Amino acid sequence: MALSSLNNKLNKLRDTAAATQANHREWVASIRADERLSSTGKNAELAKRYLSASRTLRDLDRQEREALENTRAELERKMFGQFSNDPSAIIAYRDAQDRASALTEKDQAKALNMMHTAKLAGDTTLQTALISRALSAGWDRVISQYNADNPDVAGTLKDLADVVHFQTDPDVQFNATSAYSLMKPQELGRHTDATLERIAAEEQPNEGQMWGESGAA
Repeated sequence: MALSSLNNKLNKLRDTAAATQANHREWVASIRADERLSSTGKNAELAKRYLSASRTLRDLDRQEREALENTRAELERKMFGQFSNDPSAIIAYRDAQDRASALTEKDQAKALNMMHTAKLAGDTTLQTALISRALSAGWDRVISQYNADNPDVAGTLKDLADVVHFQTDPDVQFNATSAYSLMKPQELGRHTDATLERIAAEEQPNEGQMWGESGAA
């Protein structure tokens, strides 16, 4: 199954984020060039615009993370079925998760043996936990073995692997962080958002109190 719907959603979110960042840069330049505003007035306007753009980007970032998590959950349900609320099933699930989580990055061979044993025993709960761990760890041999044992879900597993990669790969995550980040104008110094909220709420804050004492540039 192609992840076209997810990709389209993520592309739209990233495009909106890029537009938000570009608009913010334009606002910053406009405020800095506005000779009608005092230094204090410019700082207040910069704070307002920065906080507004930051909220928009945080919301877009949240939407991306939710879209990925929802898609992952949907693919996992398609592969492994709906999770049972039966007490014995819950215990078995937790035990399987604990065993899989205990495997380190170097334990691919051990995971392969566990997967083989689980298949022979018909322990789908442990198989599920192991393939989930394999996707996070990037264990190609475990994933290939699972594909060989379950050819009917190979396409779904490929999609799931792509989603997990997007959620966990350091380079991909760095790009995601950059896509939703916002450069704070240097005039705002190291003020926290809480302080900027107070600054933005006042039309003419006392410049010496709000800025001179803080040491901000």
